[in-house]
Amino acid sequence: MKKAIVVALSALVAISAAYAQDIDEGTAEGGKPAMSISVGPELAVSVSGAFAGVQAQFAWQPGFFGLVAGVRADAYLTRPDVYLIPSAGLRLGWFELTGGATFKVYDAPEPAGYIEASADQPSPFVRAGLAVPIGPVAVGLGARLMVADSYTESTAETVGEAIGEGIGAAIVAIFSVFQIDLGLSYRAAF
Repeated sequence: MKKAIVVALSALVAISAAYAQDIDEGTAEGGKPAMSISVGPELAVSVSGAFAGVQAQFAWQPGFFGLVAGVRADAYLTRPDVYLIPSAGLRLGWFELTGGATFKVYDAPEPAGYIEASADQPSPFVRAGLAVPIGPVAVGLGARLMVADSYTESTAETVGEAIGEGIGAAIVAIFSVFQIDLGLSYRAAF
């Protein structure tokens, strides 16, 4: 598996380098700088709640194809769980496809009267979206898959109700993996 990842990343770098072989002195087509750093806020929404956070990203895009690597820090707005998400991926024009891992760095206590579906171990993170540049600012809109804690209110008084609430909590947890995000970032190119 590790060899396949290394080969895939090597192929991506080779394709990007071959595409950019006519680029000189670190500039992309049209004289734009090939490297940039971006930082900015983001907001993500899922069935179980919303996340707010910041993201920082390094990008190398000498032409249409490029590579990105970065980190996000997201806080769950309805419960104070905090997640750190390192990721890397590809950029094709304005389109980005990134993958990484989600690490929970702060786990809030489960509130009384709620059922918690918890992700205690590092879990996968995948994001696909657009980063549309508007001068030095880029507006990002995407969809992502991220396993995070979800909470469902529990008012069961009988065994049947408890089973039903458990099934409901599982359904909410599954649909909470799918999120829509919106971000704004300032890009410094060099």
